[in-house]
Amino acid sequence: MQDDGIKFKGEKDGLNLVVNIKLFSSIESLIEALRVKLRKGRRFYKGASIKITVDMRQLESRDLRAIRDFLSTEFMIKDCSFINLEDSNKKVFNGIHEGKTKFVRKTIRSGQRFEYSG
Repeated sequence: MQDDGIKFKGEKDGLNLVVNIKLFSSIESLIEALRVKLRKGRRFYKGASIKITVDMRQLESRDLRAIRDFLSTEFMIKDCSFINLEDSNKKVFNGIHEGKTKFVRKTIRSGQRFEYSG
């Protein structure tokens, strides 16, 4: 499978585009790759909010504005926010504190009760 520098990730907050900016020679080539990638689902993206995860050190504010303007005019994307790639890599899931828990490994019928003081 060929890596074109743009990956789609569905998250609980919405759609996230992860962009490897090093694979693009200019901002125009990135915009053209976005055009090709998003063309098939034009109606799907209309009115959507998209997060773009990218290495912010490689882009200037005018480049971010150009991408945002392109997405809003071409695909009618409502909101486009940018996330620094370094910040997204720092998120680590620490788990959920459950406390004392009783696991029941058999079928529980309607009306049955299990009491556990934990």
